[in-house]
Amino acid sequence: MVLMESTDKGITGPSPGYTRQSRFNYIRDCELKVPYQTTKKMLLVSADNAVRQLLSNAIANSRGAPSVTKCADVEHGLRELARDQFDCVVLDINLPQHTTAEAVTPFVSSSIIHPPVIAYTGSDGDHAIQAALDAGALNFLTPDLLCPIPLERILTTAITINRLRIDQRHTLKALQQEREILANAQRVAHMGSWEHDLHSAKTIWSDGLYEVLNCTPSDSPPSLDDFTKRMPIDSLARFEPAFQTLQNDGIPFDMEHRIYRDDGMLRTVLHIAECIRNDRGDAIGLRGIVQDISDRKQTERAMERVLRMECVGELSGGIAHDFNNLLGIIIGSMGLAQRAAADRPDIQERIDTALKAARRGKDLTSKMLHFASQGSRTGEPTNVNIVISEMMDMLQKSLT
Repeated sequence: MVLMESTDKGITGPSPGYTRQSRFNYIRDCELKVPYQTTKKMLLVSADNAVRQLLSNAIANSRGAPSVTKCADVEHGLRELARDQFDCVVLDINLPQHTTAEAVTPFVSSSIIHPPVIAYTGSDGDHAIQAALDAGALNFLTPDLLCPIPLERILTTAITINRLRIDQRHTLKALQQEREILANAQRVAHMGSWEHDLHSAKTIWSDGLYEVLNCTPSDSPPSLDDFTKRMPIDSLARFEPAFQTLQNDGIPFDMEHRIYRDDGMLRTVLHIAECIRNDRGDAIGLRGIVQDISDRKQTERAMERVLRMECVGELSGGIAHDFNNLLGIIIGSMGLAQRAAADRPDIQERIDTALKAARRGKDLTSKMLHFASQGSRTGEPTNVNIVISEMMDMLQKSLT
């Protein structure tokens, strides 16, 4: 006998196919498997005054003697349910002008978290009981179950199962929130994950991985080939041996490789994978993460260019400093030669040309030193005609 079922909607009551013979087995299983919960406040709904009195007396004789609020119709019961909190609702499903489903449904859909509904039927018919359970009732009562022990067991197990169901809803909600947080984190980090079961050979991709690859999930589950076929030859040549080592020996890998997205863009990813083992240490699966690091690699390349320019600047600064010292000696020597050749106009002209070239070289080294130091430099207007005319003699001798 199944105590309860766990489905996507949560924990439910007795499973379909219930028979009269199995009812007491179900109560007994509940008593054995479900911890005791006290019933303090109960809502009783029945249009028959005799039934209300019968149920009230039976409930009063049960352990704890919970307080009972009596209602003669569904509307009155729903108003009381909205006004107060109850541990349990006992509902007579033989209400006039209501089918079993019409009687039960308003009480199980009145709020997200509602008290358990126990259906009462005086006919003791399996069809009516099954209809009530299908409509959302958690358990049932018949006249032969109104003696203290069966009644007490039904009430306490219904309340406990309902609390387990509420806890399950909270847990599922928290799990869904965790999944949303993980999905958002993967999206922000341009990251996705995958998991491969070694026994079933099934592979699961996270939504983030589909996003990294700019593809949409298909009806068929993804495979290793769906991933490797996107790799260039050089990346595939490095990935396959690492994956085989992970699969055969359980040795994790951490590597960067390139992969094509569905839009044709070639991206660089960081791929980390490890082996999943059970409590005995046996390999049961593989899992990994794939992070798109293309933007980071581009930033790194830009930083490398900046560092190279800084190195060039430091090197040029050292060269310029040494060359500036040499030019100082040349200019000083040319100044002495200029005074010694004051009576030789032909030599004086050549010395003037050499001095102009040396001074331009000194100005060039000053600019190189400025580039190396990254300091501020004040610009000043220059007459281009004067600069060209001063260089004419040097240019004529250089080009002829």
